[in-house]
Amino acid sequence: PALWGPDAEAEAKIRLGWVDTHQRSRELLPQLAELKAELADLDHVVLAGMGGSSLAPEVITRTLGRPLTVLDTTDPGQVRAALGDRLERTVVVVASKSGSTVETDSHRRAYLQAFLDAGMTEAEAGRHFVIVTDPGSPLEETAAAMGAFTVLADPNVGGRYSALTAFGLVPSALAGVEV
Repeated sequence: PALWGPDAEAEAKIRLGWVDTHQRSRELLPQLAELKAELADLDHVVLAGMGGSSLAPEVITRTLGRPLTVLDTTDPGQVRAALGDRLERTVVVVASKSGSTVETDSHRRAYLQAFLDAGMTEAEAGRHFVIVTDPGSPLEETAAAMGAFTVLADPNVGGRYSALTAFGLVPSALAGVEV
């Protein structure tokens, strides 16, 4: 962290988590295996995330030929199409480091309403969500209130470098990639 000088050292100390994330993320593997087994009946994976939260999983799954619907748009036609596709078999991975990304929260709300409109109870609908966020974010609280599965991300890794963190690994694993 001292590389950038004393004025930047404090910030650099909390932004260099990506340097060894390929080792630390191995700790996620048992949790991902458990999550995949718990949600085995939900075989349509939708990733709701913007930018850094969705780019790596899209590349990983496309490269390995695994199906993943990436919803990183506010285009009403694309959102409507995603909502109408295999809803009863869908698990929605909501990915936001800050937990306050408006577009991502809008996708979460749209899916929640679609699940409820399809006749699911709130508890049943909550089971269709996996929340990936930083510890202490507003989304962590929302996930608990929804009864959603939560995977906490490494807060010391920025979105652009999150490929090998929970942001890249959770949706990829649920889509069938051997992470």
